[in-house]
Amino acid sequence: MIDFLVRRFVPDHERINDPAVRRSYGLLSGTVGIICNVLLSVVKLIVGIISGSIAVISDAFNNISDVVSSLVTIFGYRAASKPADKEHPFGHGRTEYLASLMIGVVIMYLGVSLFVTSVRKIISPVPIKPDAAALAILFAAILMKVWLTVFNKKLGKRINSPVMLATSQDARNDVITTSAAFVGMAAAYFTDLPLDGVMGAVVSIYVTISGVNVLRETADDIIGRPGSSDMIGRINEIVSHHSRILGIHDVLIHDYGPGRVLASCHAEVDAEERLMEIHEIIDDAEREIERELGIHITMHIDPVDMSDPRLKEYRDILQGEADRVCPGADVHDLHIAHEDTVPTITFDLLLPYGYKDPKQAERDILSFAQERFESYRIILTVEHGLDGGL
Repeated sequence: MIDFLVRRFVPDHERINDPAVRRSYGLLSGTVGIICNVLLSVVKLIVGIISGSIAVISDAFNNISDVVSSLVTIFGYRAASKPADKEHPFGHGRTEYLASLMIGVVIMYLGVSLFVTSVRKIISPVPIKPDAAALAILFAAILMKVWLTVFNKKLGKRINSPVMLATSQDARNDVITTSAAFVGMAAAYFTDLPLDGVMGAVVSIYVTISGVNVLRETADDIIGRPGSSDMIGRINEIVSHHSRILGIHDVLIHDYGPGRVLASCHAEVDAEERLMEIHEIIDDAEREIERELGIHITMHIDPVDMSDPRLKEYRDILQGEADRVCPGADVHDLHIAHEDTVPTITFDLLLPYGYKDPKQAERDILSFAQERFESYRIILTVEHGLDGGL
């Protein structure tokens, strides 16, 4: 069913990095959400009023808020698909993150409102009139929300969409809230205790926590995440196919929204390489990365004097000390210069994020290098990140 809808309503559905295709996915997700949630909200409101169940009525308003979320989804994808302009040279892709942020706020508001209503219901309980037909309707609503959860999760994973994943999480919350309303109404057959309000309060806490999680994940996207180890690993793998590129380091990822990822790195090459030839190889690697990963990358050439046998020896010595001081650290971009009066060793030290004392690690490794290579001036640059080059 899901694949049929995608093929029917999303032209060129396999081109998931194309803004127009992503907009079609967003329009499909939002439209399906609006149709389902309008239907559910009307039916639940009728059932809730007839039965007197606050949990069912709250769930009906929950579905109304889902209609708003679906409208936000459509708006977000329409805005994100706009091309780059003078004021936004990297496009509008991060609008998707803003849309996800708004959905998180809606989820939190719903959770808090439901909690307040449920507490009032516990304090001043009102008898529920259970009805077999109403229970059947609620059960059908649960099945529909299960399908919406799977629908949005599948689309969200397919196009790497935080908005759809947030919408899927919201639909999953609805499965739980409607299940709670179902249990509360069914329990009225057996007891006069205010289980309707208790179930509503428990569910509201879960929904609020879910909203907080959506906000936290989306805030990380807006602030800026580092490139994942998987992404950097794939870049390394593609570059490794080009044997005349000796290695890469200083990989920086800039995320301007799904399908709009820019990157840069340093590529080590033999200093004896012909400039025009190695330039063509670098261009080929950049095009392959963009074709395979959808990442527009710029590679800076770092020449390495492969004829100097000391280069590998010195790097291995420094890498051994770096491993001792900080497991996971990486020494790269090492150069030996003799043009000045004092010969110089220059190298970069990459420390993993979160290392407890980077300043002490810098002092220890710099002190070691100065003692081990006392006839050289040592220039050390410390960096932080995930990539360690090849």
